Amino acid sequence: MSTLFVKLVSFCLRACPIDRLAMVSRIVRILLIPYRKEIIQENLHRAFPSKKIDEIKYLRQAYQKHLSQVIIESLKGFSLSRETLAERFIFLNAEVANKYYTEGKSIILVLGHVGNWEWGQAVVSHYLKHNCVGVYKPLSDQSLDKYILVKRSKSGVKLLPQKNLVKYLISHQQELNVYIFIADQYPPNEPRLKLDFLSTPTYFDASVEKIAMKYDLPVIYADISKIGNAQYETKLIELCADSALSEKGFITGQYAELLGNNILRKPELWLWSHRRWKNRR
Repeated sequence: MSTLFVKLVSFCLRACPIDRLAMVSRIVRILLIPYRKEIIQENLHRAFPSKKIDEIKYLRQAYQKHLSQVIIESLKGFSLSRETLAERFIFLNAEVANKYYTEGKSIILVLGHVGNWEWGQAVVSHYLKHNCVGVYKPLSDQSLDKYILVKRSKSGVKLLPQKNLVKYLISHQQELNVYIFIADQYPPNEPRLKLDFLSTPTYFDASVEKIAMKYDLPVIYADISKIGNAQYETKLIELCADSALSEKGFITGQYAELLGNNILRKPELWLWSHRRWKNRR
């Protein structure tokens, strides 16, 4: 999407009540019918080899419906306050993370592209006491990347390119930060690990684990559910409390297992249009 288009749709959605967003998303859903259809079906067949053609078709259509809603919700979110978003995206047990603030420890929060991950990132600073740092990979469209960064930063989350993370960690060791990673996309470069995930050998980015172990950062997983129209909640699960003492592969393996369980509970809520399995070697 171009920056101008994103700005235009975001502006038009300002006057739209949140409960009406699902109706607006029906237009986007029609436009999404041909979008990466083959990739979505291939991914679903790979993850659910025992499902019949009709079942895969149902999942694809359910996913396209959800994705259209996430797109509209995310664009609407640019004009909503953090407090309003927090009414729509609830952290059930923020104390799991906040106890580390009391102990004077920074932490890592990992999640997947499940539910409305954009709203999830936007409300972290509402629920957690730590300074919030969202670790991301810049978009290829620099204009759109800059626009989205400005909008996201209004939610109280500092956005940091992943390539700058180590330097930031070294220079901000006295801060109490929560470093937020969405770590479920295909990792083109090392470090990475191959794990069994959704019936398929799958590469996972091991850089989160590497950083957690080196700086002894506790790791928490955000398990996201959709509970209604434009309504989500997350349950925080302590993935690893003593990262420096964990064995290589443990943190990444636990993340893959928790993410897999999160997806299987409601498969249509995950990002199936991503080329997750580019290389099976």
